[in-house]
Amino acid sequence: MSHSDRHNKDFFTPPLFGFSILPHKILLMNITNFVWILTILIIPLNCLGYDLFLENENNVKLQKLIKKGDIVWLGSNPAEKFMGIFSRAISTSIKGGCIIMGEPNQHPNWKTVVYPLRTELPKFGWATLSIQPPMSSSPNSMEEKKSIAELVQKRLDTAHDYLTQKKLQNICIISHGQSANIATSYISSRQKNKSSITAAVLISSYDDKLRSTSQNIEKIDINILDIYAENDWKSVIESSQRRATAAKLAATLMRRQPPIPFSTKAQEITIQKIGNLRYRQKMINGTNHQFIAQQDYLVKYIRGWLANYGTDFR
Repeated sequence: MSHSDRHNKDFFTPPLFGFSILPHKILLMNITNFVWILTILIIPLNCLGYDLFLENENNVKLQKLIKKGDIVWLGSNPAEKFMGIFSRAISTSIKGGCIIMGEPNQHPNWKTVVYPLRTELPKFGWATLSIQPPMSSSPNSMEEKKSIAELVQKRLDTAHDYLTQKKLQNICIISHGQSANIATSYISSRQKNKSSITAAVLISSYDDKLRSTSQNIEKIDINILDIYAENDWKSVIESSQRRATAAKLAATLMRRQPPIPFSTKAQEITIQKIGNLRYRQKMINGTNHQFIAQQDYLVKYIRGWLANYGTDFR
């Protein structure tokens, strides 16, 4: 969706399901569409594991605030469409595309972590697609977490397909908090079929009752940046050593390690000792889970890492 569309006086986006209807054509809605909407309305939305009304209500407000990037609606099923904000790379050298997802109950223009990354990375050759995380009225219940996890993975699939359709070859997934936990499950299960995913930036990830981020890291054989804050959540800090150990044990990555300037035997020994040579863990001092007062440094560190490890090395 272009900015001109959003400011067109005849254009109206109701807070329902994220599709657009011209006001003077509402009365002409056919019977099929009416029955479809009525069917959706009588289904308890909390059984879907997320709050569709809340999400769309927030998206309607958000559309008016987007100054950088283009709003896109993603997904083929009208009942499951979700908002994304796409920003083209403005560098002369296009390196790839980054899918950016904040935490559940945030939005794709969230002022901390998400917004700085989605607006700054295009200056350095990375197109960005910031996508809407699922919103839930009770995000802490186990059933809701399971439903949210399934939906996040579907949305990552859709976002990946969107970027590949734009001929972007190197795709990096940047995710924060609970979304980062889910992203490790997504990557570990899909990396063989999604060969264009070349890197992952996990911001403040942790192990929880639903999944073990550490165990997923053992299975991932792409470049990983594991970044967290000095004053992060307790669960993030306590699991940081487990995540680093998991990468060290990831000897299965041997076949995809970068060249090491010595004999094959010495290379194998080195990899067995340190595991994934493309894994890096970084703690940022003097900040918290939202990286307050360290947004610029967070972006600078991630873009520097992407410059070295964001592209495919196979």
